[in-house]
Amino acid sequence: MADNHSFCRSCLEQSWEEKGSRECPVCKRKSSMVNPPLSLALKNLCDTIRKERGPGGVGGFGTLCRLHGQELKLFCLSDKVPVLPSDISTPLVDVARHVGSLKYRVWEKMQEIVPRCPVTLDPNTAHPNQSLSEQLTSLTCSVEKSFFPNNPERFDVSNYVLGSEGFSSGKHWWDVDVGDNPHWVLGVARASINRKGPISVCPGQKLCAIWFYNGEYQAMTSPLKRLRLQRRPQRIRVQMDWDKGTVSFYDPVDKTQIYCFRDKFTETMFPLFSNSISDRHH
Repeated sequence: MADNHSFCRSCLEQSWEEKGSRECPVCKRKSSMVNPPLSLALKNLCDTIRKERGPGGVGGFGTLCRLHGQELKLFCLSDKVPVLPSDISTPLVDVARHVGSLKYRVWEKMQEIVPRCPVTLDPNTAHPNQSLSEQLTSLTCSVEKSFFPNNPERFDVSNYVLGSEGFSSGKHWWDVDVGDNPHWVLGVARASINRKGPISVCPGQKLCAIWFYNGEYQAMTSPLKRLRLQRRPQRIRVQMDWDKGTVSFYDPVDKTQIYCFRDKFTETMFPLFSNSISDRHH
């Protein structure tokens, strides 16, 4: 595991058991270690505080965790520092109750982090005008078409490319740097979207997306819906809840919602991107 990724041991083992692989919940890096290394920085901080506070442990409470049989230790997840008994008014805090829920709160935080991961683009779906980076994480538009086989998965009219991984359950979100690009499309598309010919945005559409074109933001509904934004965001957050059938778009800087699609998903949904707009939509 990377040195700067530290977790509760029980939470990490539970994550490995549910995932079926020994990977870091943050960076997805695989680990062959049976016993992950102890975070010496956190251990030393806890040992120092125990010595300063005497044999009673942190705050002198001397209470043992009901789950692990160890002394209770408080650590602030927001500030990344141990909490001293001088920062807490003892009569007002039920330490056992708060620390007893720490495992759940840490796991809940990990669940929020796990679904967020870089989206890898699928080169087999890219329109010939779309040029992908070597890492398959960004794209540029070329006037001249590249030579690619006209395989069934590839868009041949609309300048789109799909993510390599689709989702058929759960919540997922990713941020996209749009910068000052004058034209772009972002959203999700059903696995069954037609790759050949122009894309329809009539009822029963196969995608949920927004675009920026000629200085205007629009939701790709029928008819197209103009969106009014207070400012021009440099980054757009796409958030999909497959089970609830929602796809939302946000400005991640101020958390302002740009638009939300509501539908019922019955098939795998793939992230969809374009940095240019084809005129052949109907």
